[in-house]
Amino acid sequence: MVGDRATRYGVVFEEGPTALFLHGWGLGYRSYERSLRTLGASGWNVIAPDLPGFGGTSDLALKGVSFEELARFVDNLLTQLEVNEPVRVVGHSFGGAVAIQLAHDFPKRVESVVLLDAASGATWMRSSARSHPMATRPIWDWAASLIRDLPVSEAPISVPTILGQVAWNLVRHPGSMSIAADLARSADMREQLAVLAARGVDVRAVWGTADHVVTRASFEDQCSALGREGELVPGSHSWPISEPRWFADATVGIPLTVNAVVVPEED
Repeated sequence: MVGDRATRYGVVFEEGPTALFLHGWGLGYRSYERSLRTLGASGWNVIAPDLPGFGGTSDLALKGVSFEELARFVDNLLTQLEVNEPVRVVGHSFGGAVAIQLAHDFPKRVESVVLLDAASGATWMRSSARSHPMATRPIWDWAASLIRDLPVSEAPISVPTILGQVAWNLVRHPGSMSIAADLARSADMREQLAVLAARGVDVRAVWGTADHVVTRASFEDQCSALGREGELVPGSHSWPISEPRWFADATVGIPLTVNAVVVPEED
C-alpha cells in the first residue's frame, strides 16, 4: 500500500546505484521484465512500480488527475520504501512525462533523468510552412501508430506480452486507461524541462527513429526545451521493451547515438 492505494511494484536487488523505472501507457512494469533484469545485471538496484490505474495498482480518480498527482504517488512510494538517496529516474512514453514532473516537483529525489521516447512535446508535425500542435492529432492516428509500432519485426516474442498487458488493463482499468490517454495526448512538458535545464539536472533524451507514437517534432520540442542534443536509436516506440541491451545502456549512460538531433532554433 502507498497511503490508501493498493500498489504493485517490482524490484531487482543489486549492490549499486538505484534506478527508478516508470512504464508507458497501457502497460505495467512486467512488460519490461527482460529489460529490467538486464539493467540489474549491469549493477543497478531497480525499482519499477505499476503507476496508478495500471497493472496491480489501484485506479485513478475519475477527475482531477494530473502529472503532479502521479509524481506525488511516486514520491510517496520512495518514502515508504525508505529510499533516501537521489535516484536515476527512467521513463518510457507516458512514464517519461511522470519522470519529468517528479524531477521538477521533488528535486531532492532525482539525481538524473533518462527519457525514452517520452510523451512531453507539444508539436505533432513540423514543416517549413507551419507547425501542427499535438492537440490537432486525431485519435485514430494515435491508435494506428500504437499498433504500427508493436515490435513484430524487432522482437516478436514481446508482442504477446504487450498485447496481453494492454488487454488486461482495458478490462481491469478502463476508466484509468482513458484518463491516462488524455493526459498523454495533451502532455506538454517543455516548461518543466526548461526548469530542469536551468537547475543543471542531467537529462538524457533518447528517441527511436522509427517511432510513430512520439513524433520527431515532439522529440525536438524536448531537445529545444533542454537546450541540448538528443540521441537516436534505430527502433520503434517499443524498443525499450524489445531491446533490453539498449535499455540498459541508455540507463547506464553508454552512448547510443546513431546521429545527434539538432536542437531546433527558436522562431
